[in-house]
Parts: sequence; structure tokens; C-alpha cells
Amino acid sequence: MSQAISISTLLRHLWFPTAAACALMVRTEISQAQPNTVEREDTGAVNRRTAQDLFQEATSLLDRVESIAPLQRSADLIEEVERAVRSVEKANPTYPLLPLLRGRLYAVQRRGGDASDILLELIQTREGRDNWRAFRTLGSLFVESYPQLARHHYKTADLLNPGEPSILFGLSVSLIKLGRLKDATKRGQEACIADGYQTTRYVSHLALLFQAAKRWDEAMAEAVRALKLALSEAQAAPGQREPLLMLNAQYLDVINLLQSRLDASIQPKPDDYLALAGYMRERVAVTEKLVDHEALAVLTKGVNAANAEPTTALLEQYAILLATVGKTPEAIAALTRLQKIDPDNATAIEWLARLQP
Repeated sequence: MSQAISISTLLRHLWFPTAAACALMVRTEISQAQPNTVEREDTGAVNRRTAQDLFQEATSLLDRVESIAPLQRSADLIEEVERAVRSVEKANPTYPLLPLLRGRLYAVQRRGGDASDILLELIQTREGRDNWRAFRTLGSLFVESYPQLARHHYKTADLLNPGEPSILFGLSVSLIKLGRLKDATKRGQEACIADGYQTTRYVSHLALLFQAAKRWDEAMAEAVRALKLALSEAQAAPGQREPLLMLNAQYLDVINLLQSRLDASIQPKPDDYLALAGYMRERVAVTEKLVDHEALAVLTKGVNAANAEPTTALLEQYAILLATVGKTPEAIAALTRLQKIDPDNATAIEWLARLQP
């Protein structure tokens, strides 16, 4: 039986806030910055930083977070954004574009009501009325329940910053919700072209749109492209959980696409069965790494518990898992701590010899 991907399935992938990792417009947005500074300890030295510097850093971080699908954003990453926004508040509580940071932070925290209240007020001000990020974020907040309103905000953002990939992506998402798949596909292609096919989320989105139209070969080409991008990101960031979540999602997309193509085919290709089995087996290694990260989170809580010192057994497993997921400096620190408690600990001696040059 033929199985085309449904609009509702696409929306489950896409509805929440979106953005490309792009800081192209940051300097124009911070033209109202005040020369306030904040002091922060950094490797023993006091680093005086202006609110403008901190705003730019927070903006770049938010761009990166918004380029990741919501279900693939970790709590640690969102907490990092929260700390960055607090740094700007500390440097200058009246910074003109601070409401933009707060609104975007609330959006990634899924506090949609708070985010929209702040941003709707911001776009009425001199600082916010020409800010494309404010309008794009409003589009992402309204796209699920009010797609026509969301499209209006995306179009305003597009007028302010034509050709920005994250805006084109948002327009594509709103058109899906409105049932205009052909137009959504065109916008999705424009987003990928403008981005240079560098953002996994945009390419994966385009693959899903091709799948919805049963354009199987194009869907497969883009799905594999997205998988390769996700794999490169995971390899470039060993020890981080977010790239693994993205990689796992891309494997699932490729697997589901192949299964759908087989179900829709009158004469299935033998190579498709081979490919499907191969991707299923490759995904197992990714899921095992994700389980290691989940186990590490549990052990981290045990090691950091305030009511008791960790046992040597707990420290051993904690250090081994740190090394296993690729957090080598943290593993060495944990093993050094273990060796101070138990100088003859065989696990500490063995693993320090492996990890230290």
C-alpha cells in the first residue's frame, strides 16, 4: 500500500522555532549598545567585556540553538543560552535589545506566551521595528496555531533581510501548515540554496517535502545529504550529545523514507532492501552512544551529590563513561581524583595510561 508522508507528520518535525546559525546582521542590531562592562574571571584573568560584546555572543549562540530541531536541543544547551542572556542583563539591565534576547530565550524554552508578549511589544519600538530576528521568531511562535499570521511575520522578516535561509525555512513551514506543499517545497529549496546546503535541518526538511510529493529519488538524495551533514557534525564534536541526537534523527528519516518507498513500489528494488537493512544496523551504534550519555548523566548526579563522597566504584564507572563518550579532559580529571583517593587503583592507572600522551 502506498504511504505518502502526511502534512501532520511534516509539522511534527517542524513546528517550533527555527533559525540558521548566522550572525551576519548582529553588528547592525547592536548599534544601540551602551559602553557598560562586566567583569568575568577567565583562566585567572579579569576580562572586561561590554554589553555589546555579550549581546553579540548571546545572539550567535541563539542562532546556533535555533538551527537545531527542538527535540534535539539539550537542557544543558538551553541553560547555556540562559547564562548568556543573564550576562547581558548584568552588564546593562537597560540594554535596548535585551527584550529580543529574552523573547528568543523564552521561545527556545517553549514559553510561547511570554515570548510573544515581549516580541510583539518590541516590534512597536524604534529598536525592534526593523529587527528581522524579532519578526522571524514571532513567525515561529505562531506557525502552529495561526499559520497565516506566522507567514505575515516571516514575510516582514524577509523584507528586512532578503534571502536569509532561516526566514525562507520558516516561510516553507508556514506554507506546509496552509496546505501549499508545492510552494513550501520551492521555499525549502530556496532556503537550502541560500544556506549552501550546510544546515542539516533545512536539507532534512527538503527531503521530507520531496517524500510528501513521492519524488523518491530527490527525497533520497537530500535525506542522504542531511545524514552526511549530521555525521560530519557528530564527528567534529566528540563528547557532545546534541549532534548524536541529530544524527539519530537523520538515520530515522532515511529509514522511514526507504520503508515508504518500498511500500509504495509495485516492483521494489532489491538494493532498497539492502540499503534499509544497512542503515538500520548503522543506527544501532548511534543509539548505543546516546544510551552512554544518558547513563553518564545519571552517574554525574551521583558524583556531584552533596550528601556523600562518591565511592571508588562510582568514580571508576564515571571516568570510564566520560572517556567512552569522548570527554577526555573530564575523564582524566575524574581518574586523577580517583587516584588521589586510591593511589593503587588499577582502573585509574590503566585508563590514565591510555588517555594521557
